[in-house]
Amino acid sequence: GVALLLPGPGRLGSVTPGSKANRFDENIMEPSSARTSAYSYYIIPAADDPGQGGTPNVKFQLAVPNLRDATTGRLTILRSPVDHFHVYGPSVKEHKRCHGGKRAVVTDQALTNGCLSATNLSPFSYDADALCEGPLVSDGTIITEGVAAPRPRNDCLGIFKREVGGHFIIGNALAISRSGYLPQLQQLGCGFGLLVVNGTALYSMSSLIAPRTVLGVDSSGALVTLVAEGSETANTGLTLNQTAAWAASEDGLHLEWAVNFDGGGSSTMFWAPNGPDVPQGCPTGNDNPVCTQRQVATISCIG
Repeated sequence: GVALLLPGPGRLGSVTPGSKANRFDENIMEPSSARTSAYSYYIIPAADDPGQGGTPNVKFQLAVPNLRDATTGRLTILRSPVDHFHVYGPSVKEHKRCHGGKRAVVTDQALTNGCLSATNLSPFSYDADALCEGPLVSDGTIITEGVAAPRPRNDCLGIFKREVGGHFIIGNALAISRSGYLPQLQQLGCGFGLLVVNGTALYSMSSLIAPRTVLGVDSSGALVTLVAEGSETANTGLTLNQTAAWAASEDGLHLEWAVNFDGGGSSTMFWAPNGPDVPQGCPTGNDNPVCTQRQVATISCIG
Protein backbone atom coordinates (compact mmCIF):
# COMPACT_ATOMS: atom_id res chain seq x y z
CA GLY A 1 0.00 0.00 0.00
CA VAL A 2 0.91 3.65 -0.19
CA ALA A 3 2.55 5.00 2.95
CA LEU A 4 0.72 7.68 4.88
CA LEU A 5 2.38 11.06 5.09
CA LEU A 6 4.02 11.32 8.50
CA PRO A 7 4.11 14.53 10.51
CA GLY A 8 7.56 16.05 10.94
CA PRO A 9 9.76 14.68 13.72
CA GLY A 10 8.76 15.91 17.14
CA ARG A 11 5.50 17.47 15.93
CA LEU A 12 2.04 16.73 17.21
CA GLY A 13 -0.05 14.26 15.30
CA SER A 14 -3.13 15.59 13.55
CA VAL A 15 -5.71 14.19 15.96
CA THR A 16 -8.30 16.47 17.49
CA PRO A 17 -7.46 16.70 21.20
CA GLY A 18 -10.03 15.49 23.68
CA SER A 19 -10.80 17.21 26.95
CA LYS A 20 -8.07 17.12 29.55
CA ALA A 21 -8.49 14.56 32.34
CA ASN A 22 -10.00 16.37 35.32
CA ARG A 23 -8.30 14.27 37.97
CA PHE A 24 -4.94 13.07 39.20
CA ASP A 25 -3.84 9.60 40.17
CA GLU A 26 -0.58 7.67 40.47
CA ASN A 27 -0.31 7.21 36.73
CA ILE A 28 -1.29 10.64 35.40
CA MET A 29 1.38 13.26 34.87
CA GLU A 30 0.37 16.91 34.70
CA PRO A 31 1.02 18.26 31.19
CA SER A 32 3.54 21.11 31.21
CA SER A 33 4.05 23.89 28.70
CA ALA A 34 6.15 21.40 26.72
CA ARG A 35 3.01 19.54 25.80
CA THR A 36 0.13 21.42 24.21
CA SER A 37 -2.45 18.68 24.56
CA ALA A 38 -3.05 15.82 26.96
CA TYR A 39 -4.33 13.81 23.98
CA SER A 40 -1.58 13.97 21.38
CA TYR A 41 1.13 11.89 19.82
CA TYR A 42 4.60 12.64 18.49
CA ILE A 43 6.71 11.26 15.63
CA ILE A 44 10.41 11.09 16.54
CA PRO A 45 13.43 9.94 14.48
CA ALA A 46 14.94 6.60 15.55
CA ALA A 47 18.60 5.65 15.46
CA ASP A 48 19.58 3.07 12.83
CA ASP A 49 23.03 1.83 13.76
CA PRO A 50 23.03 -1.99 13.85
CA GLY A 51 25.85 -4.06 15.27
CA GLN A 52 28.26 -6.19 13.29
CA GLY A 53 26.47 -8.49 10.89
CA GLY A 54 23.12 -6.82 11.57
CA THR A 55 23.04 -7.85 15.24
CA PRO A 56 21.45 -5.66 17.92
CA ASN A 57 23.65 -2.70 18.81
CA VAL A 58 22.84 -2.69 22.50
CA LYS A 59 24.64 -2.21 25.79
CA PHE A 60 23.58 -2.97 29.35
CA GLN A 61 24.61 -0.95 32.38
CA LEU A 62 23.83 -0.17 35.99
CA ALA A 63 22.74 3.34 36.92
CA VAL A 64 22.04 5.05 40.22
CA PRO A 65 20.08 8.32 40.44
CA ASN A 66 21.62 11.20 42.38
CA LEU A 67 19.25 10.72 45.30
CA ARG A 68 19.62 9.92 48.97
CA ASP A 69 18.86 6.23 49.67
CA ALA A 70 18.60 5.74 45.94
CA THR A 71 17.44 2.69 44.08
CA THR A 72 19.55 0.76 41.59
CA GLY A 73 18.57 1.06 37.96
CA ARG A 74 19.39 -1.37 35.18
CA LEU A 75 19.12 -0.12 31.65
CA THR A 76 19.78 -1.02 28.06
CA ILE A 77 20.58 1.41 25.24
CA LEU A 78 19.59 0.09 21.81
CA ARG A 79 20.92 1.93 18.75
CA SER A 80 19.15 -0.30 16.22
CA PRO A 81 15.51 -0.19 17.42
CA VAL A 82 13.80 -0.52 14.01
CA ASP A 83 14.93 -4.10 13.55
CA HIS A 84 15.62 -5.24 17.12
CA PHE A 85 12.88 -3.85 19.39
CA HIS A 86 9.85 -6.13 19.79
CA VAL A 87 6.63 -6.33 21.80
CA TYR A 88 5.60 -9.87 22.80
CA GLY A 89 3.28 -11.70 25.17
CA PRO A 90 2.23 -15.30 25.88
CA SER A 91 -1.11 -14.91 24.13
CA VAL A 92 0.07 -12.49 21.44
CA LYS A 93 1.67 -14.95 19.01
CA GLU A 94 -0.57 -17.91 19.79
CA HIS A 95 -3.99 -16.28 19.99
CA LYS A 96 -3.36 -12.86 18.38
CA ARG A 97 -4.76 -11.13 21.43
CA CYS A 98 -3.54 -9.84 24.77
CA HIS A 99 -5.48 -10.54 27.95
CA GLY A 100 -4.92 -11.10 31.66
CA GLY A 101 -5.69 -14.79 31.56
CA LYS A 102 -2.48 -15.70 29.75
CA ARG A 103 0.64 -14.45 31.51
CA ALA A 104 4.22 -15.58 32.20
CA VAL A 105 7.29 -14.25 33.99
CA VAL A 106 9.67 -12.05 32.01
CA THR A 107 12.54 -14.57 31.94
CA ASP A 108 10.35 -17.31 30.48
CA GLN A 109 8.96 -14.98 27.83
CA ALA A 110 12.46 -13.74 27.00
CA LEU A 111 13.76 -17.27 26.50
CA THR A 112 10.74 -18.28 24.41
CA ASN A 113 11.26 -15.31 22.09
CA GLY A 114 15.06 -15.40 21.94
CA CYS A 115 15.49 -12.00 23.59
CA LEU A 116 18.93 -10.68 24.43
CA SER A 117 17.25 -8.30 26.86
CA ALA A 118 13.66 -7.90 28.05
CA THR A 119 11.50 -5.99 30.52
CA ASN A 120 7.89 -6.21 31.57
CA LEU A 121 5.76 -3.78 29.58
CA SER A 122 2.06 -2.90 29.59
CA PRO A 123 -0.38 -2.84 32.52
CA PHE A 124 -2.99 -5.59 32.52
CA SER A 125 -5.99 -6.90 34.40
CA TYR A 126 -5.93 -10.17 36.31
CA ASP A 127 -9.37 -10.87 34.85
CA ALA A 128 -8.89 -13.69 32.33
CA ASP A 129 -11.29 -12.02 29.89
CA ALA A 130 -9.95 -8.47 30.23
CA LEU A 131 -7.86 -7.17 27.34
CA CYS A 132 -4.55 -5.44 27.97
CA GLU A 133 -4.71 -1.68 28.20
CA GLY A 134 -4.28 0.32 25.02
CA PRO A 135 -3.60 -0.74 21.43
CA LEU A 136 -0.88 -3.34 20.85
CA VAL A 137 1.20 -4.14 17.75
CA SER A 138 3.68 -7.03 17.61
CA ASP A 139 6.05 -7.56 14.66
CA GLY A 140 3.76 -5.68 12.31
CA THR A 141 0.55 -7.44 13.41
CA ILE A 142 -2.19 -5.41 15.10
CA ILE A 143 -3.17 -7.38 18.20
CA THR A 144 -5.48 -4.82 19.81
CA GLU A 145 -6.79 -1.73 18.03
CA GLY A 146 -8.76 0.15 20.64
CA VAL A 147 -8.33 1.33 24.19
CA ALA A 148 -9.69 -1.48 26.36
CA ALA A 149 -9.53 0.34 29.69
CA PRO A 150 -11.33 3.59 30.56
CA ARG A 151 -8.13 5.15 31.91
CA PRO A 152 -7.95 8.70 30.51
CA ARG A 153 -4.21 8.90 30.07
CA ASN A 154 -2.60 5.73 28.78
CA ASP A 155 0.47 6.70 26.76
CA CYS A 156 2.33 4.45 24.35
CA LEU A 157 5.67 3.95 22.62
CA GLY A 158 5.99 2.26 19.27
CA ILE A 159 8.00 2.25 16.07
CA PHE A 160 7.00 2.42 12.41
CA LYS A 161 7.94 -0.24 9.87
CA ARG A 162 11.23 0.39 8.09
CA GLU A 163 9.51 0.94 4.73
CA VAL A 164 7.60 3.94 6.11
CA GLY A 165 10.54 5.56 7.82
CA GLY A 166 11.22 3.60 10.99
CA HIS A 167 10.40 6.54 13.29
CA PHE A 168 9.16 6.25 16.86
CA ILE A 169 5.59 7.18 17.73
CA ILE A 170 4.98 8.28 21.33
CA GLY A 171 1.85 9.63 22.97
CA ASN A 172 -1.75 9.07 23.96
CA ALA A 173 -3.24 5.62 23.32
CA LEU A 174 -6.60 6.92 22.12
CA ALA A 175 -4.98 9.42 19.75
CA ILE A 176 -2.67 6.76 18.30
CA SER A 177 -5.50 4.23 17.90
CA ARG A 178 -7.51 6.82 15.94
CA SER A 179 -4.56 8.13 13.91
CA GLY A 180 -4.77 5.62 11.07
CA TYR A 181 -1.14 4.67 11.63
CA LEU A 182 -1.60 1.28 13.32
CA PRO A 183 -1.21 -0.72 10.06
CA GLN A 184 2.14 1.01 9.47
CA LEU A 185 3.58 0.25 12.89
CA GLN A 186 6.05 -2.55 13.52
CA GLN A 187 5.70 -2.50 17.32
CA LEU A 188 3.53 -0.67 19.86
CA GLY A 189 3.08 -1.04 23.59
CA CYS A 190 1.13 1.17 25.97
CA GLY A 191 1.90 2.16 29.54
CA PHE A 192 0.50 4.69 31.95
CA GLY A 193 1.71 8.22 31.28
CA LEU A 194 4.44 10.28 29.69
CA LEU A 195 7.33 11.19 31.97
CA VAL A 196 9.45 13.30 29.63
CA VAL A 197 8.42 15.35 26.58
CA ASN A 198 10.99 17.15 24.42
CA GLY A 199 13.54 16.86 27.22
CA THR A 200 11.21 18.31 29.88
CA ALA A 201 10.17 16.24 32.91
CA LEU A 202 6.43 16.26 33.60
CA TYR A 203 4.97 16.65 37.08
CA SER A 204 2.86 14.20 39.11
CA MET A 205 0.80 14.77 42.26
CA SER A 206 1.61 11.26 43.44
CA SER A 207 4.12 10.56 46.22
CA LEU A 208 4.01 6.76 45.91
CA ILE A 209 7.47 5.15 46.00
CA ALA A 210 7.71 1.99 43.92
CA PRO A 211 9.80 0.06 41.40
CA ARG A 212 9.55 1.57 37.91
CA THR A 213 9.75 0.39 34.30
CA VAL A 214 10.46 3.11 31.74
CA LEU A 215 10.99 3.11 27.98
CA GLY A 216 12.37 6.24 26.40
CA VAL A 217 14.33 7.80 23.55
CA ASP A 218 17.52 9.83 23.86
CA SER A 219 18.72 12.67 21.65
CA SER A 220 20.45 10.24 19.25
CA GLY A 221 17.23 8.28 18.67
CA ALA A 222 18.37 5.27 20.70
CA LEU A 223 15.75 3.31 22.64
CA VAL A 224 16.46 3.18 26.37
CA THR A 225 14.78 0.64 28.65
CA LEU A 226 15.07 1.12 32.41
CA VAL A 227 14.00 -0.90 35.43
CA ALA A 228 14.50 0.74 38.84
CA GLU A 229 14.10 -1.80 41.62
CA GLY A 230 12.40 -1.48 44.99
CA SER A 231 9.38 -2.68 46.96
CA GLU A 232 6.07 -0.93 47.46
CA THR A 233 5.49 -2.34 50.95
CA ALA A 234 9.03 -1.41 51.99
CA ASN A 235 8.61 2.07 50.50
CA THR A 236 11.68 1.73 48.27
CA GLY A 237 12.12 2.67 44.67
CA LEU A 238 11.21 6.01 43.09
CA THR A 239 8.29 8.42 42.93
CA LEU A 240 7.07 9.38 39.48
CA ASN A 241 8.62 12.83 39.89
CA GLN A 242 11.98 11.31 40.81
CA THR A 243 11.73 8.96 37.85
CA ALA A 244 10.90 11.78 35.43
CA ALA A 245 13.65 14.04 36.80
CA TRP A 246 16.25 11.25 36.58
CA ALA A 247 15.15 10.37 33.05
CA ALA A 248 15.36 13.97 31.80
CA SER A 249 18.39 15.35 33.66
CA GLU A 250 21.70 15.86 31.86
CA ASP A 251 23.59 14.14 34.68
CA GLY A 252 21.03 11.33 34.68
CA LEU A 253 19.66 9.38 31.71
CA HIS A 254 19.28 12.52 29.56
CA LEU A 255 16.21 11.26 27.69
CA GLU A 256 14.22 13.44 25.33
CA TRP A 257 11.10 11.27 25.63
CA ALA A 258 10.01 8.72 28.23
CA VAL A 259 6.90 6.69 29.08
CA ASN A 260 6.04 5.15 32.45
CA PHE A 261 5.10 1.50 31.91
CA ASP A 262 3.78 -1.03 34.42
CA GLY A 263 5.80 -0.76 37.62
CA GLY A 264 5.61 -2.04 41.18
CA GLY A 265 5.85 -5.81 41.47
CA SER A 266 5.75 -6.19 37.67
CA SER A 267 9.07 -4.38 37.12
CA THR A 268 11.64 -6.90 35.88
CA MET A 269 14.81 -6.70 33.77
CA PHE A 270 16.36 -9.60 31.86
CA TRP A 271 19.85 -9.53 30.29
CA ALA A 272 20.89 -12.85 28.77
CA PRO A 273 24.70 -12.46 29.06
CA ASN A 274 24.37 -12.22 32.85
CA GLY A 275 22.42 -15.48 33.12
CA PRO A 276 20.10 -17.19 30.65
CA ASP A 277 17.23 -17.84 33.04
CA VAL A 278 17.48 -15.31 35.87
CA PRO A 279 16.29 -11.71 36.19
CA GLN A 280 18.66 -8.88 36.99
CA GLY A 281 18.52 -7.48 40.50
CA CYS A 282 15.58 -8.27 42.74
CA PRO A 283 12.08 -8.00 41.23
CA THR A 284 9.46 -7.93 43.98
CA GLY A 285 6.55 -9.70 42.33
CA ASN A 286 4.44 -9.81 45.50
CA ASP A 287 5.27 -6.15 46.33
CA ASN A 288 7.15 -7.34 49.43
CA PRO A 289 10.98 -7.06 49.65
CA VAL A 290 11.44 -10.69 48.59
CA CYS A 291 12.92 -11.53 45.19
CA THR A 292 10.29 -13.15 42.98
CA GLN A 293 8.93 -12.54 39.50
CA ARG A 294 5.33 -11.64 38.72
CA GLN A 295 3.62 -13.16 35.70
CA VAL A 296 2.94 -10.39 33.17
CA ALA A 297 0.97 -10.12 29.94
CA THR A 298 3.55 -8.41 27.71
CA ILE A 299 7.26 -7.70 27.47
CA SER A 300 9.63 -5.44 25.60
CA CYS A 301 12.21 -7.61 23.85
CA ILE A 302 15.55 -6.73 22.29
CA GLY A 303 16.65 -9.44 19.93
